[in-house]
Amino acid sequence: MRPLIAHQSRGALRHNLSRFPKPSWAVVKADGYGMGALEVARSLDQAPGFAVASVGEAMVLREGGISAPILALEGPFDLEDCRDAAAYQLDLVIHDLAQLDWLEALDRRQWSGLWIKLDTGMHRLGMSETAARETARRIEALSVGRKVWMSHYGRADEVELALPALASPPPGWSISLANSAASLGHALPANIGRAGIALYGASPISGDLGLNVVQRLTSQVVAVRHVPAGEGVGYGARWVAPRDSVIATIPGGYADGYPRAMPDGAPVSVAGVICPLAGRVSMDRMTVDVTLAGDAVKRGAPVELWGREVPIETLASLANTIPYELFCNVAPRVARIWS
Repeated sequence: MRPLIAHQSRGALRHNLSRFPKPSWAVVKADGYGMGALEVARSLDQAPGFAVASVGEAMVLREGGISAPILALEGPFDLEDCRDAAAYQLDLVIHDLAQLDWLEALDRRQWSGLWIKLDTGMHRLGMSETAARETARRIEALSVGRKVWMSHYGRADEVELALPALASPPPGWSISLANSAASLGHALPANIGRAGIALYGASPISGDLGLNVVQRLTSQVVAVRHVPAGEGVGYGARWVAPRDSVIATIPGGYADGYPRAMPDGAPVSVAGVICPLAGRVSMDRMTVDVTLAGDAVKRGAPVELWGREVPIETLASLANTIPYELFCNVAPRVARIWS
């Protein structure tokens, strides 16, 4: 078996959800940030609900036995999505009047939940406050179990700019203000939180949030080479040995989700010692300078690419990306082992 494995912890997921103000729904879109949406949802029986991107993602959870409320954050894309949402008892975000037109065109008048999305500055999806209040008025003609006034912060450190409209929903409506950064970084009015990246153990803001690592991406040394000073390593010989060096070859490359953009010197834990990446990441493997690790590094030595010893936030910064992308890009060929 190829030794590149994503070890994933159910206990860490549960702990991280407990760090959020209650109630907070667990966001499991993009196949649970690449970790497996169904497994994540099954691990979080304490979650009051789940949020995904699309009706199609929600249907996968329902068919997998998840009975808790499920919200499609992008709302319906067409009339067929509305029919499926009704059949699978899904909550829908309404960010455009056309979506409400589709709902009203159906014979069905009863809906599990409808969430009106306001645009508070991201300018991707969402309505003006005036349009949102008109939409709420029309929704009152339907039978809706859960009515929620919501938005999504583009700058979670400036949430107060959006509070006046959001904190004044129509009578009888709940509010949902906060993603991970806003939920954990601010004292907000009582609302339905949305536990996203922090649920998976990565911090969206500076400071210690008390999160546990959910995913450890591990591998093993499969070869050790002695490279003379002045010799290059890897494609294009980007890294040149500054002295006689010991180079370990490790399964794990850009086809597995480890970024090709990762620079020389990026930290890799080899046999418990932090060692620098040496040379370009290739499709299936990488090379690491283990000279200073001494005799501990032999074939079969354990490696952590990210997790407890190598924070994923550190690697994301070095690769000029974000932890979300690293999690989501872990390839299907990488084995996932839950514990």
